[in-house]
Amino acid sequence: MGKAGLRLAHSNKLPLVFTYHTLYYQYFLNYFSSNSQVFEKVICKRITDFSNQCDLVIAPTEQIKQHLSHLGVKTQVEVVPTGIDLEIFNKNYDPSEIDEIKRELRISSSDKVLLFVGRMAREKNVLLLLESLNLILKKFDNIVLVMVGKGVQRKKLQKEAVKLQIDKNLVWLGFQKRSQLPLLYKLADLFLFPSVTDTQGIVLYEALTASIPIVAVRSMATKAIIENSKNGLLTNDDPHDFAAKVTLALENLNSFETNFSPKEFSSYTVGTRVSKLYERLI
Repeated sequence: MGKAGLRLAHSNKLPLVFTYHTLYYQYFLNYFSSNSQVFEKVICKRITDFSNQCDLVIAPTEQIKQHLSHLGVKTQVEVVPTGIDLEIFNKNYDPSEIDEIKRELRISSSDKVLLFVGRMAREKNVLLLLESLNLILKKFDNIVLVMVGKGVQRKKLQKEAVKLQIDKNLVWLGFQKRSQLPLLYKLADLFLFPSVTDTQGIVLYEALTASIPIVAVRSMATKAIIENSKNGLLTNDDPHDFAAKVTLALENLNSFETNFSPKEFSSYTVGTRVSKLYERLI
């Protein structure tokens, strides 16, 4: 698709803008693990070569901009986050509404609720959550992990949960409409984010808007929004470290500050910024 866009831009003498929203080498390494170093070099070179044929590159965070510069991208890179309608996640619910959905999901009022929202695919690193939960349950027995989303790995993950004997501590909700997500966020004591392939992680912004602290694997996306020990905790890509940080967070839930202003990420604000960048190129 990128090559087609490049040809069309050149043939019609039009400016070309590349929006870099995926760490492609991390993404593909989840599926092609052999000769990983060679594969990473090839992918990074193609990203760099393509970016340098564009007139502008848009990155969602400053960390991704620095990453592209490190790869050798010489084209101008502007940081513009993805436009997100976050106001719906700032809604206050009556406690009775939260209690009602807990009853529907058979979650006890004494349970600590962990939440994952995302696609259940290999590159999302969801297996880490199950391996970590197995360790967390050795210290806490009142933990429920709510899994929101669908994907090709869901059945495999459910089988793994049975194998680890943690299936009774999991609630699999499948795909949920966006309008249903705010209430699910309000159920949670802690939001979990295991992916290392995302460049921004929109669900991280949703969680903070809903005032939920986060435990996430350290990556360019998570370091851009999570201030360690302030609004969440960063971990290594390791179930033992992840479990330890979740345990620490659960023991210190009142110590986190999750104040977050979603205005700069609104679709209108972002759309206005992108429009000005496009106008500058024409």
